[in-house]
Amino acid sequence: MKISAKGWENYINKLSDLEAIAGATMQKYINKNGLEANGLIDYAYALATKYGEASGALAAEMYDAVAEASGKILPAAEIAPTATFWETSVAVRGTMINQQSTVPDTVSRLVKQTAADTTLKNALRDGAKFAWIPHGETCAFCLMLAANGWQNISKRALKNGHAEHIHPNCNCEYAISFDENPQVEGYDPDYYKKLYNGAEGKTAKDKINYMRRLKYAEVRGRGENAVIEWASDNLAKALGSEYEGFKKLVNESPNKGLYNQYSEEAIYKKGEGRYSPYSNEIYFQLVKKEGMDKYSTLAHEVGHMFDNNMGRIPGLEWNEVDLINQKCIIGSGRRQALVPLPSNSDVFLKALREDMEALRPKVRDKSIRDELLETTAKRNATHGIQDALDGFYSTYDKYILPWGHGDRYYNRAYNHRFASFGNEKGLKEAFKELGYDASNQAKTKRLSRIYETASEAWANISSAVTVGGDALKYMKEYMPKSYEAYMRIVGG
Repeated sequence: MKISAKGWENYINKLSDLEAIAGATMQKYINKNGLEANGLIDYAYALATKYGEASGALAAEMYDAVAEASGKILPAAEIAPTATFWETSVAVRGTMINQQSTVPDTVSRLVKQTAADTTLKNALRDGAKFAWIPHGETCAFCLMLAANGWQNISKRALKNGHAEHIHPNCNCEYAISFDENPQVEGYDPDYYKKLYNGAEGKTAKDKINYMRRLKYAEVRGRGENAVIEWASDNLAKALGSEYEGFKKLVNESPNKGLYNQYSEEAIYKKGEGRYSPYSNEIYFQLVKKEGMDKYSTLAHEVGHMFDNNMGRIPGLEWNEVDLINQKCIIGSGRRQALVPLPSNSDVFLKALREDMEALRPKVRDKSIRDELLETTAKRNATHGIQDALDGFYSTYDKYILPWGHGDRYYNRAYNHRFASFGNEKGLKEAFKELGYDASNQAKTKRLSRIYETASEAWANISSAVTVGGDALKYMKEYMPKSYEAYMRIVGG
């Protein structure tokens, strides 16, 4: 039996609608009551139950339809249990710790989970085959799952009673079949197997990161995406009438290849500027400040997205980050204290340290203030340089410079990734091995600020490269080595 593309699309759209409604309803509750409301988890649980039951019913209906079309006489599919209150509580509280803005996505994921559980649990009961069917803008991880093709069901498909790999903002889904040669129109497992097997790397993680970089590698190696004109349906919807202006900037920018590779994978929403690596969401607003391009915040958050999605790029080294991860254990040891990114590669950290050391005398005598704040336009155009100085020298909280994220932000890596897990000693040892003065914990804490600083510096440089103008001129003047390192890394 062959599931038609139209039939599968209809099924996926219905499931997606339920997930979207659940997430939007959760967001409305948060907008009205806040994230600290006593009933937050109760409300999330109610939504996960209500819409989870509906998604489970859809999955059961699809399962029964496939069984009937295959000539199988089976008991009616059973709807899997929805998320328990405890499961909902753990999921929501975990999201609150990592990224509060994605609580609605967590609720959507719980709804999606019930549909996946329903499909696989019934497949296990009846001995059906199953496959993970990609849909829409598919992430590299889902492409890896699709490469597994059609599989015979076993208990290993479920972990602790649940289907694995379910994540928000994903329209991929499990399909089942009872045929010797199962088919879902449009799904070619051989294509995905070829893609995955051809990816470089010894481990699945390495191969996934390679697939994420596949088109980016083409940019650097052959320049294909750098030639193709960039356009984005996702951003066109988010920017409306402002889209053509941003499109022109990107297509004239050395970052065009990166936009061609990664921009369509992100989700764009209007709001206070931030990027969520967990859901790949970009929140932005247009800037209305003298000396700043109106698209600078958008380009900045997209820069964070590039950094997060590019992963380990061939040719770069992460000796510093790898050493720290060896010395600092997070939980059971499965999580890394620092995720290797282009912004914390050895070459970028070295360049940033050298630029900041060159500016240190001007910070000490505060002459940097008169220099960067000469005019209102220059004050705003140099916001990226001021932000980096804040990361190194606390210039924002000391009222030396008006732009910056502040000590609370730049100390969060130390507080949340090291101190909270008892890794102060390990971090101190790592810095000493690297040759830095970590003679006391205060100096160790100060040294650890570079990782958040580097992340922001990367995004600020990426923004300057995209929008050009004075932002780029001053970046080249005050942070030349960091700028050069960025351009070498991205192939500019």
